[in-house]
Amino acid sequence: MPNPLKAYLWLYFNTMDDKSKCPRCSNNAFEAINEKPVNSNYELIFVRCTSCKTVVGVVDYYNVGTLVKKLATQLKIDLDK
Repeated sequence: MPNPLKAYLWLYFNTMDDKSKCPRCSNNAFEAINEKPVNSNYELIFVRCTSCKTVVGVVDYYNVGTLVKKLATQLKIDLDK
């Protein structure tokens, strides 16, 4: 199943009016890549330049807010109190 956050990041970084530029090579196209860092238990999404592969941002693979809300619902906890 495709990761919706990854799709959002691609759309965000590739459709802005004022294109963001890579700090290393000034390219203005970016990609979101899933990777699990060495000695890590969790996968992350790295936003990086499509040309030189310089990482310009890192995002959690899972949307933590959504996970907390699902868990609270299962435990019948009202988060809006």
